[in-house]
Amino acid sequence: MLPYYPSKSWTFLRGAASAVDRDFGFIGRVLFHGVIEYHELHHHASRIPFYHAHEASQAIKRVMGTHYKSDVQTPFLWALWKNYNACRYVEEKDVGSEVYFFAEKIEKKRVDVVGE
Repeated sequence: MLPYYPSKSWTFLRGAASAVDRDFGFIGRVLFHGVIEYHELHHHASRIPFYHAHEASQAIKRVMGTHYKSDVQTPFLWALWKNYNACRYVEEKDVGSEVYFFAEKIEKKRVDVVGE
């Protein structure tokens, strides 16, 4: 799960680390030159040419350690569909932390007030 940072707590590094490398298949590797497969790298060092993206991505994984995020197992369109349908709002992790995470969609029963 990736965090969301409001403007008061957002920094370039936090924003850059809030990306996920995904496998977009042939289309991503050939037509988009790996920009989805190496998305994390793109956010940290966008001037690295695509033909060095794989090598540079391996290096950035070692530097970022547990902060590096990738999901190459879930098909891209399924991940998009799942996120679109499940992530509806953000909740603060700890009160006053200014770090928010997307919460899953919760269906609330609508209560109609008589007379309004």
